[in-house]
Amino acid sequence: RAQVADMQRRVPGGSVVVQFDEPSLPAVLAGRLSTASGWGSVRAVETAEAIRTLQAVLEAAPEHGRIVHCCARDVPLDLLREAGANALAIDAALLTRAHYDALGTAVDAGLSLWLGVLPATDATIALDAARNPILRLWRELGFAEAQLGASVVPTPACGLAGASEPYVRRALTVLRALARALRELG
Repeated sequence: RAQVADMQRRVPGGSVVVQFDEPSLPAVLAGRLSTASGWGSVRAVETAEAIRTLQAVLEAAPEHGRIVHCCARDVPLDLLREAGANALAIDAALLTRAHYDALGTAVDAGLSLWLGVLPATDATIALDAARNPILRLWRELGFAEAQLGASVVPTPACGLAGASEPYVRRALTVLRALARALRELG
């Protein structure tokens, strides 16, 4: 809360967005998180307890700036929505039809989808290759393309810490152009 307040003071009139990174959340919920010794697993956390805990953490961020990132294959989308996330940052390549109901419910509830469409480490990337999975997913979810630019933020699949500086620059250029192209569909 102190850091958010400090940022709001330093950037008057700006919007503070806080991204919470929860890659191990599915393992925590399923009791698959290893103990420190590696000899066992930490007990599974009940869904209701996880929601309450995430709500308490998310409440530290501004009301409309609560983003949760989970790059796990079995991301608990409904749980994150119920906990109060405003946006779900997820790896688009890991999404399957099994996620579609939860994704549609999230969009209907006003959450934005931060879809990871670019590799997190150096690779050959292009605008069309990043745009096509977003368009395909959006059409399969059944939403109007006019809503796409306001509901989807294209991102890397995960953080860019392992990428080279030239790749990071290229990725950010592609993502900026892609965001502009998605807004133009509206």
